[in-house]
Amino acid sequence: KKIAQKEQEVKSGSIIVSGNTTLEKWAEQCIATYKSRQKENTRAVYVRRIRHCILDHIGMMRLQDIKPMHCQQVLNLQAGKSKTQINEVYQAFRFLFKHALDNELIIRDPTTALIKPTGTRHSRRALTKTEREAFIAVGKTDRRYYFYLLMIFCGCRPSEAANCTGRDIVIKNGYPMLHIRGTKTSNADRFVPIPEELFDLIKNTPKSEYIAQYSNGNKIKEEHRARLWNSYTRQINIFMGCKTYRNA
Repeated sequence: KKIAQKEQEVKSGSIIVSGNTTLEKWAEQCIATYKSRQKENTRAVYVRRIRHCILDHIGMMRLQDIKPMHCQQVLNLQAGKSKTQINEVYQAFRFLFKHALDNELIIRDPTTALIKPTGTRHSRRALTKTEREAFIAVGKTDRRYYFYLLMIFCGCRPSEAANCTGRDIVIKNGYPMLHIRGTKTSNADRFVPIPEELFDLIKNTPKSEYIAQYSNGNKIKEEHRARLWNSYTRQINIFMGCKTYRNA
């Protein structure tokens, strides 16, 4: 009778997932349902984190079989990683099982008592005056590198700097301003002053062109930014006195 009832529920669509669903399948549906407002690149990073740090270890287990010990063992594998990564894995665990509990797929949440392992924190520092001068000087030598000048002069996020075009350069009350069309928060769409040093460089950008672009006019896409950064830092090193040998 129970089998017949379950078959009828599946056929009628009244049940989509249950406690017998694997964590991997639940994660796929849960993210699609509750993270629908995420940007595509943010979603990709989030999914990769869950895949490598959680699902690769217990993804094939059924939701109802996963115990607190399983979750703690998987989280413990992050020991020695950055505190940021550990927190992301912890939050992902809580997210998946909170919604599983809310949807009555499990009778208790196995992540409520999770203990974060010890992580590391990498300190950062500001550029020195000499480094900043080199950073800006090299940035002016190539249209691609304007990508970094928009960040250091106007406070753009990488995605915002990549999307800035000539039409975003405006004059308000006699001062040059950059319209940053951000979407991360309600305050992300904003106007910021353009320092004279940068304005002289970009003021004649055609309205339809990206301020930072490749020689063919294409924007700086995320998948190319690591290579661009390597090129930029190489030129900064050379500018500051490094020598090359066999182009290395």
